[in-house]
Amino acid sequence: MLWPLLAGMLVLAVVRRRVASALPLAMVAAHVAYVVAVGGDFMEFRFFVPILPPLAIALGEFATTTAPRLPRVQLRVAALIVFVAAFSLRHGLTFDGVADHSYDSIQAMQTYYGKVRDNDWTQIGSSLRVLSTTSATIACNGAGAIPYNAELPTIDQLGLNDPWIARHGSHAPDDYPRPGHQRFATYEYLKSRAVTFVIGSPTLVERGALATHQHEGDVARWLSSSVGPWTPPPRGTFEIVAAPVDDDLELLLWYLTPDPDVSDRIKGWDRIRLNAR
Repeated sequence: MLWPLLAGMLVLAVVRRRVASALPLAMVAAHVAYVVAVGGDFMEFRFFVPILPPLAIALGEFATTTAPRLPRVQLRVAALIVFVAAFSLRHGLTFDGVADHSYDSIQAMQTYYGKVRDNDWTQIGSSLRVLSTTSATIACNGAGAIPYNAELPTIDQLGLNDPWIARHGSHAPDDYPRPGHQRFATYEYLKSRAVTFVIGSPTLVERGALATHQHEGDVARWLSSSVGPWTPPPRGTFEIVAAPVDDDLELLLWYLTPDPDVSDRIKGWDRIRLNAR
């Protein structure tokens, strides 16, 4: 709904043959071109957040310009505020992403599709902080909140901050729609980096479910997609452990590279050995 306002700013610039906010508008144009060039993002419009301040400057000029036959400045400013606020509210109340998850809503991300309680992503990473004084490393998709709270060296399995994966990771099929998730760390790469635990997409199960083999099918599906939804790990028997998150839930971890110090630290965690087929 900003398009009418941008069109109005363009008309104003043509009529006046100048625009005081030329630099902010140039910043907006350059950043939009960058977003288009990199292919966008799946997480609700976050790439556009950096251009909101310069865009606000330009909108301010548009609303307060004095010229004959234009409504009073106060009326135009009030109308602009109402217009932007109303459509922002409408978006917040009605936008819930799209069915193929090529882009998702803030609400979906806050709860990770209903997996994270109380919008609190810190719980997942904090469950691993007990390992921060060991040599443990992790690999995961949520390579922001999880490593920050776990305080562990981390490989971003999507390659957004890993040059090797970004260039050489396994490539998504042509019909896989999600921007930014087009590369994935290979099993061989994670082994070569001696990653201790592979998380993939964070998956929580009920406390004790792993030890009693409940949801074993769900655990097997998680393992099969832990190195990319289109490239399952090689066949073999792998050790899966679960880090306690709270009194009810635990986080699945593929114990890829065992380490004596780490094994000693997680003695009380639930674990099973699972065959990848």
